Amino acid sequence: MQTKSNATTRPYTGPLPKGDWQFPLPKTGINSRISLVTGKVTSYNVRTKSFKVDGVTRREPIGGETILDLQINWERWHVNNRDKSVATVSGDFKVVTDFALWFIEVDLEEQFQTNEIAKATRNQYRRNIRNHVLSPKYGIGHLHLRHSNKAELQLSLENLRSWVRRMQVANIGPEAIRLSIQAAHAMGRSMVANPSKSGWREDPFEGIKNPRKRRREIDPKAGRKAKYVVDPMITQRMDDAARAVLPAHLGALWKILTGLGCRRGEACGLQWGDFAPDFSYVEIVRQVQKEGGEIEIKPVKGGENEGDEELIRVPIDPEIAAELRKQKAAQLELRLRLGPKWGKWNKRQLSIPENHRRLPGDWVFSDNGLCMVGDDINYIVKRIRQAAGPGAERMTPHKARHDFVSIQHHMGVKPDEIRRNARHRTIATTMRYMHDVKAPSESPSKMALFWQMLREQSAQAV
Repeated sequence: MQTKSNATTRPYTGPLPKGDWQFPLPKTGINSRISLVTGKVTSYNVRTKSFKVDGVTRREPIGGETILDLQINWERWHVNNRDKSVATVSGDFKVVTDFALWFIEVDLEEQFQTNEIAKATRNQYRRNIRNHVLSPKYGIGHLHLRHSNKAELQLSLENLRSWVRRMQVANIGPEAIRLSIQAAHAMGRSMVANPSKSGWREDPFEGIKNPRKRRREIDPKAGRKAKYVVDPMITQRMDDAARAVLPAHLGALWKILTGLGCRRGEACGLQWGDFAPDFSYVEIVRQVQKEGGEIEIKPVKGGENEGDEELIRVPIDPEIAAELRKQKAAQLELRLRLGPKWGKWNKRQLSIPENHRRLPGDWVFSDNGLCMVGDDINYIVKRIRQAAGPGAERMTPHKARHDFVSIQHHMGVKPDEIRRNARHRTIATTMRYMHDVKAPSESPSKMALFWQMLREQSAQAV
């Protein structure tokens, strides 16, 4: 026995949701379902365009309680099923893992042999694809390159964004996430260049971007975002660990990061000619940047306006000056020992394209007369952090910069002077770097000496 429907369907002719939608609703074909009892609209629906699945032509219905819900569901369906209209080529591989392994073993090697990419770039792509793109815990190796009836198994923008979120939940660092997305983009370009392998004519990774928000540091007791507090005890332990771990010709690195607030590129760009003869001040005028594998010398940031170059002179504490004198003497001894090898290209350098090579110069931080880059600073600070022990896990080159600003503020230095010493363009940026500072314990003599050093340095800055 057939039951009479208590609703009727009518074409919808009202306004559509406004906004920057990637897939806006069609102007025609939308139906509104109206209750015969109340006379009110209960839902909206629309059908997709025709597509083929296993040789059968289909059109799927999409619904929503409101017209805005319908737009959201329409957008979500097209994002999740974008491969139904894109993957029109029959590829050799079925899932992302198959193509990724071919990309690592064949395509990357060809690019390296033809000097399209450097060896370091090839190794970086390999490492991040294997560790993060194909991770068994949170990776995307299981996603299908062709159509799948299950949305969670399709190579879609929504699933790729979920992959980035899973990396954040797994406590993967922001730099590792950025490099993994960069490797995924390289693999996506290869998919477009090799459609017979992948089955894709467009880059499926095109919409993936680096997450805007960094990982939140969670306080396990409070269950919320922990407030960063500068701990001089941790800074002193890092300083002791640096003296124990680093060779003499790099011994002043941590003191430069904490005592001058140098960025990684600024520390790499320091040369001995930038210092006063008595090491009473330093003029920070350049930074070494590595972009796309190419090493470039750029002016330091810090002008009042975008693109301004400002001669920034920062006073140096006597203790840091003493460490710099020791480092310069040790570097001179190393330079005499290496002889003609100092500042020359080695075999590894000769295998790298010219614009990717390390640059020779009178660098303050160098093992062989060639400049360092930010990754080298990260590696050195990691060694110091491991030697410092528990409590120093959060210390990074950028955290040392936060400590520099916070301690100067705690000592009463004027904010505009701190802004200039920190090479910030606006005072608002400097204010974000100011954190609370823990009071030192009165018992350890090292801490008393350290606190006295900070006071003397701040008095000189004022």
